[in-house]
Amino acid sequence: CWMKQNMRVGTMINNTSAPSNNGTIEKYCYDNDSNNCTTNHPNYPDGGLYMWDEAMQYSTSEGAQGICPTGWHIPTDAEWYTLENYLKDTPLTSCDAGRSALNFYDCSTAGTKLKSGGSSGFEGNLSGFGSSGGFGFRDISSFLTSSSQVDATYAWFRTHHSTSAGVYRDDIGYKPAAYSVRCVKGVVAPSIL
Repeated sequence: CWMKQNMRVGTMINNTSAPSNNGTIEKYCYDNDSNNCTTNHPNYPDGGLYMWDEAMQYSTSEGAQGICPTGWHIPTDAEWYTLENYLKDTPLTSCDAGRSALNFYDCSTAGTKLKSGGSSGFEGNLSGFGSSGGFGFRDISSFLTSSSQVDATYAWFRTHHSTSAGVYRDDIGYKPAAYSVRCVKGVVAPSIL
């Protein structure tokens, strides 16, 4: 069970500041405009943009609750993989090409089904990302974090792009960048890596 909207919990800070482990959930709103966290765009609010450590609430455990409500957690890379495989068009093939080839959109039409207005009900707005250098890609791409680390600097993430029907999986989810967060309910799926 996936949330239908991006998380938007927390206090907005400007992207000139970094969130800290201070007991307060801190988020960015696109272009430092709080309306971009709450205004429908196009069907649901964009929600907040969270740096990985803040989204995880400073845990490094795969499947941590993080900023999600009780009984929910930040999705693992394996849970994203399960979702996109469920939504792909070809039932007898898996979405493995994108797991090994960087800069590659895989899982034909799963990305379209995950976007706002898609048939999955996921309603994935193209909310862009934030960083200390600014904001980018709103209306072009969504960047959704996972709780699965690649190493101390990077985590796996997913992207849906305005011109692609597939899903992009990459390991360059730079933790100091701020991405959208979705939560999954229930028990954490086991890792497939």
